Amino acid sequence: MRNILAGMALLVALPCWAQDNSGSHPPAPIVVTGNGLADSARQLEQCLARKCAPPEDIDASITLAENQLLAGDYRKARATLAAARDRNGGHRKDYPVEVADLERSYGRMTDLDGFPDRARIAQVDALDTLKGGLDGKDTRVLIQRLTAGDDFRLVGRTDAADETYRRVEKQAREAGEPQVAGIAMLRSAAMYTFLASQDSIFRSTARARIARIERTTEPELEQVRIAARVLRARLTGLAGSSDAMDRAIANLGDAGFTEPVLVYEDVPLRNGAKAAIRKQIDSEPEWVDFRFRVAPDGRVHDLEEVRRSPEISADWANRVRKTVATRRYAPLRLPPGSDGKIRIERFTLVFDAGDATGSNMSTRASEGRLTWLDITPDQPAPSIPPASYVPPRAPF
Repeated sequence: MRNILAGMALLVALPCWAQDNSGSHPPAPIVVTGNGLADSARQLEQCLARKCAPPEDIDASITLAENQLLAGDYRKARATLAAARDRNGGHRKDYPVEVADLERSYGRMTDLDGFPDRARIAQVDALDTLKGGLDGKDTRVLIQRLTAGDDFRLVGRTDAADETYRRVEKQAREAGEPQVAGIAMLRSAAMYTFLASQDSIFRSTARARIARIERTTEPELEQVRIAARVLRARLTGLAGSSDAMDRAIANLGDAGFTEPVLVYEDVPLRNGAKAAIRKQIDSEPEWVDFRFRVAPDGRVHDLEEVRRSPEISADWANRVRKTVATRRYAPLRLPPGSDGKIRIERFTLVFDAGDATGSNMSTRASEGRLTWLDITPDQPAPSIPPASYVPPRAPF
């Protein structure tokens, strides 16, 4: 379960399908309530009691926050990370990587709790921490710059996100880091592929960004080129031809995926999702967990809801479930007799906080935005996750 917060960004990363965890599967439990949560809380308490070093404190704090998130206590998870920041912020010079990890996790948890602008500031803090302790051309600095670009995208600042991706690509090439340059190219292509799912005017730009990747020849970018094939197949799905989609997915059969890679799905909440009642500033997000099996041919089977938050507005969870059932994944290369791979995913409907017009009081948006997390136990995060499920939002 570790590294959920580290893998929250909903954009393409380098593929990880080379890992082979296939075969028959027992029912995958949802982990983390009860003992898991209590154990991680006790470990952090013991760490602090013996005045443990900052890296150990940070690791224990992130682990507890992830368990609190899985248990549905988003606000407490954010508070755990905020307290860790207060304790360890003064150690940036000595432990830049560890403190940046903490700030990054805090930013992602803050976004899930409905404060996207504060989340973006936290990602900038993480970048500043790395820049202060590492060489500016260090891969970790460049990757964090991409994360800052992701946050521009999440608040609707598409041009700023794309400018960031292109700047990182240039810096990575100058630093002799072609794989980071490839990730930056992929981020841009994925963003425009998502935008094309919202408005066909972006399809030509998406095709152009994908074509840039396809024209690369560096051996280090082979996996990035495979990921670009997936994005092109997504664009094929947007055209609405089921036969063309079938052909595009079949053509991915030689890619050798051993972990599920999503090719296409419709937008689950295309018409939005309104809150059932007015959300207060201290309201928790709404969430639901689904378990399903991705068969070797890339189709979804055995879909079931396993947990949900106490409050669910209207029918958004049912709408998400219907969309998940129709997903198409790339074909999987699995051992003979395997019936597929189990996935457990958390969908969260976040009602962002903002200032009410003409008032000094903060309030929550009446319409939520949907985010996605892979919480499959002991599984690598998918290399090409679902796009964000709502159109880019204007900042407050």
